[in-house]
Amino acid sequence: GGDGGVDLVLERSLGCRGRPRHEEQPGGKGKMPPAHVKFFAHRFDISQYDDPVKKAAGVRIPVAWPFFGPQGCHPIWSRTLANRAIGVEEYRRFQRFLEQSAGIVLGDNKRYLVDSRLSAIMAEEGIATLEELLSRVEGVGAGALREKVIDAMTTNETLWFRDRKPFQLLEQVILPEFDGRPMRIWSAACSSGQEPYSIVFTIESYREQHGGGPSRVEVVATDLSPSMLEAARRAEYDTLSIGRGLSEQHKERFFDRKGDSWVVKPRYRRMVSFRRLNLQESFASLGHFDVIFCRNVLIYFSEESKRDILERLAQAMNPDGYLILGSSESTAGYTRRYKTERHPQGALFRLVPPVEESGASSGRRRSFQLSDF
Repeated sequence: GGDGGVDLVLERSLGCRGRPRHEEQPGGKGKMPPAHVKFFAHRFDISQYDDPVKKAAGVRIPVAWPFFGPQGCHPIWSRTLANRAIGVEEYRRFQRFLEQSAGIVLGDNKRYLVDSRLSAIMAEEGIATLEELLSRVEGVGAGALREKVIDAMTTNETLWFRDRKPFQLLEQVILPEFDGRPMRIWSAACSSGQEPYSIVFTIESYREQHGGGPSRVEVVATDLSPSMLEAARRAEYDTLSIGRGLSEQHKERFFDRKGDSWVVKPRYRRMVSFRRLNLQESFASLGHFDVIFCRNVLIYFSEESKRDILERLAQAMNPDGYLILGSSESTAGYTRRYKTERHPQGALFRLVPPVEESGASSGRRRSFQLSDF
């Protein structure tokens, strides 16, 4: 038909991307790139066309042809990344840039991610090629664009009480050790805030059920993405987000209703502080922690970066501190700074006390080396 309709197709883990049903733009001026179809999806309320996630394909949004970008008819619509193949060398250069900037290792089979996640930024910035984008972000004074690119390439998958077992470990194994004691917890790569707030909810539920718990709690949450941190500080979640992992009891106790959204109550928001942090940079400004959540993060880093991060996490932990990793992550093969504790709820990685050179225990049992025997 000639109504300018757009068929949406889903790519796993990427959300919706548009594919125009017409090969040519009206007027015969060439193909309309998928980058601008993505703008359609962002500009129109697709909820009224049923849930595209449930439908998985075939959702159709009527749109007007004159609109091709965030500011109307975009002058470079025919020159976006989506209209050309990414060269091998420029892709390798982008891989190096992403690893050096954020520690993210992008596989050789992930070119489609670059296309999907950067086309809109390139259209907004008037950039025609990936090589041109790299020249811009690596130049002087390109901090804002650099952040936008890294933000777009960062995976921000999250939900409330994700995987459940880490929060069971916190409640059933760790918290009993801190009755009457202050406690500091770090939620690394916190995304839009669900993990640190889930930690707070777990602690508050423990206090109510057991009448004890830590005397004071501080949760520090960090992320690389400025947009995710802004969302986390707002602590306002739509119906879809709030339904991912929360019970009705949680919603009633920990949230206030605000129109169609739910907002974490102020007393619980005050227990969490958010900061921007690249895990490849120093943690020294954060202080020391009793528990560190660094879940489903290391899988995106190189082997060398994993080793470095795990070593520096150990330096940021209090004696006998706990590290909680994702279900597919481990410290084995990277460092000996942790010992693995296995519980019915899952694995904990506990900091191994340093060897006392003098042999004095300082109230702790001495750690022996093979050379002692």
